[in-house]
Amino acid sequence: MTKKIDQDVSRLAPQAMNLILGGDDQSQLFLQVREKNSLAYSVSSSYQPINHLVTIQAGLDAKTIEQALDLINKQIDFIKNDKFSDDQIVHAKKVLDTRREISSDSIQHYIMRSIWETVYSKSLLTDDQFKGELNKMDRKHIVAVAQDMSAIAQYRLIGD
Repeated sequence: MTKKIDQDVSRLAPQAMNLILGGDDQSQLFLQVREKNSLAYSVSSSYQPINHLVTIQAGLDAKTIEQALDLINKQIDFIKNDKFSDDQIVHAKKVLDTRREISSDSIQHYIMRSIWETVYSKSLLTDDQFKGELNKMDRKHIVAVAQDMSAIAQYRLIGD
């Protein structure tokens, strides 16, 4: 879980942090846990802005679960300790921008936008505000979000 972000921090920083952590096929979790070390069948993270919740999902082998969890925690620390690259920030910004562009080309976007305008009108960003938040976002914003993360629960479903 992350804390509510300060006014000085870009509102897009939690989404960028999530992309770098596990929200993309170029993320730390995907590249390190799945690809490099083969400790997960699948691994990803997602961010829910309404409740500031980051979730990490992984398909793990019961025999290597502790090793995988240790490596997952190292990827979180990697971001908290500002070890990620400028290229990862650039990539996250491009993904956020592209996703916004693509989403505006669907009817679902307009339905969801109407709901948000009614329920969460103060949280919606115009295209100019979005670009401003994207340009404002930098390394220290992403690190600040990661450093405010705390674990609230862990679930393990282990089969035969």
